[in-house]
Amino acid sequence: MSEQPQSAQHEGDVPLTPRQKRRAKQVQQARAAREASRAAKNKSETPTPQRTNDRTPSEPVHDSPTRPMAVRKTTAQPPYPEGAKAGEALRLTFAGSAEAVEQLPEGGHEVAVIGRSNVGKSSLLNALAGRSQGKNELAHTSSAPGRTRLLNAFSHEGGGQLVDLPGYGYAKTSKAERERWHHRMLAYLEHRKQLALILSLIDGKVGPTEDDLRQLAWMRQRSLPVIVVITKVDKVPATWRQDQIEAIRQACEMDLVHPISSHSGLGIKDLRDQVRGFLVA
Repeated sequence: MSEQPQSAQHEGDVPLTPRQKRRAKQVQQARAAREASRAAKNKSETPTPQRTNDRTPSEPVHDSPTRPMAVRKTTAQPPYPEGAKAGEALRLTFAGSAEAVEQLPEGGHEVAVIGRSNVGKSSLLNALAGRSQGKNELAHTSSAPGRTRLLNAFSHEGGGQLVDLPGYGYAKTSKAERERWHHRMLAYLEHRKQLALILSLIDGKVGPTEDDLRQLAWMRQRSLPVIVVITKVDKVPATWRQDQIEAIRQACEMDLVHPISSHSGLGIKDLRDQVRGFLVA
């Protein structure tokens, strides 16, 4: 999301503090997202298409000319599974990778993890499973964007499986290759009957990008069950962390968001409980 140009400072004006500048940018981002959402909603006069199994994947979200309204509704959590301890790590094992939806292993209800490249999907999967990076990690982490290129399934001991989807946005590869990854993700989201919940990851320090908001809007149009997870909140200074979380919540137009840190463990136990509830419901 582009930053609005600031007015030139005149002699004698009191300069803004760094916090005030950050807050002003957050407010601008939230306002721009709401205005774009309202404009797109008023412009659209066609009814939302119903979800069908024979629909071809939609065009990549980064080619969308406008940003429609993002997801509003927060998905309710199913009852907590009997016998599970609150906050305990999910017992996950790698089940397989696939280039197409029909090649994925069958494993009951599924929770999908999506987000732009380098948003922290692999780190989140490791945190949910209680795995550390290195030899013990469940999902390989990398500082280079675009490492997840296939549909990667992880089976849950109590039933169901998590599916790590290819990232969207920047990656060191060709545009044609990135579009293949993105169509792979869209095909899964549209046609996977076992899909019970989508974790849409937003970088807490960067905030929602244009691609993030378009992807949320795309999912809302198809009535897909989504919750927004704000990653890397430990990298946001504590003095303006709550302001940043609120700005992201407003920009995404969500009633609730879930701030987490895979590094410090903030919010991970609660998210484990929510994910487990959807997997075994």
